[in-house]
Order: sequence, then structure tokens, then C-alpha cells
Amino acid sequence: SGPNSRIDCYQGLRPALIGYFEDKQTSKKFIFMVLHLKAGGDQRAIETRYFQYEVLKVVLSEYRARGYNDFIIVGDLNSTEYTLG
Repeated sequence: SGPNSRIDCYQGLRPALIGYFEDKQTSKKFIFMVLHLKAGGDQRAIETRYFQYEVLKVVLSEYRARGYNDFIIVGDLNSTEYTLG
């Protein structure tokens, strides 16, 4: 999780890999994250993934508060059963 975050990885869920980068020429800073969210289409998996999305929002908010506004987020988001609506 992010800086000063009080939300920890738990119950066997995979932690995020987070890197801090700065372009040497422009001094532009950005955060690179690799995520592997909970898989599965059953209700428990969907609820766990929703919780993980909520944690991600908190982590991004913490980085924004520290002046980071550019993010690259990659990985397996396991968007099973995702619907717009």
C-alpha cells in the first residue's frame, strides 16, 4: 500500500509492486504500479475485488497528496463479471 497507509495486504491477497520514477531530463515524477487483483466471478471474489479497488483509490489519493499526479497501472485486474451500469 501507499505511503503512510493503514491498509495492509491481508488474507493471502497479493501486494502491489510500486515503483517511483523520475525522468532525468524533465524531472517529471510518476508512479508505476503492478497489480494482481482477486480472480473469480463468485460474489465473494467480486466483493474482494471491489474492496481492492477502494484500497487503490486510497493509495492513489495518498500519492496525490504527496505531489504525484501521474500513474501507470498495469497487471491482471481480473475484471470478471464487470458491467457498466
